[in-house]
Formats: sequence, C-alpha cells, structure tokens
Amino acid sequence: MALRQIRKDNDINITNVHELYIHGIQDMRTGCQKTFDGVEALRDGATDPDIRQMTEGGLNSMRQAMDMFDEILGRHGAEKVETGNKALKSLGEEASEWVSGDYANAALKDLAIIEKTRNIAAYPDAGFEAFANQADALGYDEDAKALRGQYGPSMSREERDKKMAEVEQRLLQEAI
Repeated sequence: MALRQIRKDNDINITNVHELYIHGIQDMRTGCQKTFDGVEALRDGATDPDIRQMTEGGLNSMRQAMDMFDEILGRHGAEKVETGNKALKSLGEEASEWVSGDYANAALKDLAIIEKTRNIAAYPDAGFEAFANQADALGYDEDAKALRGQYGPSMSREERDKKMAEVEQRLLQEAI
C-alpha cells in the first residue's frame, strides 16, 4: 500500500486515545522514512568500523520498526498516511549536512556522527514508550509487546547506549 498525503501539519483532529495512538504510529512511521537517508549518510560517512556497524544496526531497526508500524496500522484498519513530522525530517537533513562537513581528522567526523546518531535515536525511544503505554491502556497487548521489543534480540537500548558511549570515549581520546 503506497503512502498517501492526506494530513497537513495543522489538520490534526484527535478525539480519543485510540486516535492519538494511531496518529502517533503514523507520525513515527513517517519520521522513520524521513530520517532513513540521513542515517544512511551517517553510516556511509563514518570511518570507524564500530560506528558503521552501529548505524547499520540502526537502519535495520528502522526497517523492522516500519514493518511493525505497518502491522499495527493493519491490525486497526488504519491507513499508512504521511504526516508532517518536522522533527525527524530536520534531524535527517541535519545528519546529511553534518556528514558533508569539513573535519580536521576522521576522529572528529566520527564524533560528530555519534552526536547526530544520539539525537536521532533519542526521539523514537521516547515515542515507543508513549505508544506502548497507550497500547497497554487500550488493551492492545500485541501492539504493546511489539513496541516494547522494537530493538529486537540483538541489542537493547541500554546496550546500544553503552556501546555508543564506549566508542565515543575512544574517539575522544584520539581526537584530543
């Protein structure tokens, strides 16, 4: 099913928690789409193999999230519509700009990539928690389970953040 542009930024009319939940899922789905190119640019611009691996893992998580959003929307008979999602669109565009910047050395560029990767990762973390809580309240157990397991078995949020911090510290030592 192709995305249809049926919502404008100021065309939000939410009357209950179910509608808020569905709109949030649609909005996060749009955000993933609008950020994907930027995360690919981060991956491609990284020289550090750990950062390349982490950003590739992020892209895989985004693909899985998109599939999950499609399943959730399908379960509720909701359309895959494109929303405004200016925040993730801006983060994706900014990521592409940062990668194309002029850096004195590879460690500085990789540190910039980590910084931007953290920004992009933080946004959906908060959204997934809110959506899972809404799904719980609405009795959408299958949705809540999927939303809480969105990182897959390979790496939890805590493991991802720890790995990113370790790589960041190593690169800071190289850059200083």
